[in-house]
Amino acid sequence: MWTDPFTVLCWIQNDKPCKQYIQRRVDQIQKLVGEDKWMFCPGQFNIADLHSRGCSGAALVKNDEWFHGPKFLKLSEENWPKHPRRNGAESEIALSETVKSVNKSTTHSLAVLEKKHTTVSVGKVVDCHRYSSRTRLL
Repeated sequence: MWTDPFTVLCWIQNDKPCKQYIQRRVDQIQKLVGEDKWMFCPGQFNIADLHSRGCSGAALVKNDEWFHGPKFLKLSEENWPKHPRRNGAESEIALSETVKSVNKSTTHSLAVLEKKHTTVSVGKVVDCHRYSSRTRLL
């Protein structure tokens, strides 16, 4: 699997929980593919972006890479683009979407619901089985 936004690669390969709208997609990706299967494709090699760089439809029809993939994929893996080194600034930007701490009021509310499970079933409020850990649930 290939991605060109470095930020997305950081999210996929990071164990810290992200904000909800990101975490759901990251969870799906990690469940379906796994974080170790992802490679980095620099933007200049990403053929999916040809149209945003001004390539017309007529030019796309004549573009061999559009139909067969980037040329580097035909080379041996050691010639493929490498993961960029994570410098502090890029990683900081990527990980700015992670959740800094678990909301204590949510934790308390869940604990109260768990204690009163005879009157309120947590399963009716949240499908707990959709989460791999309590931290992700919270």
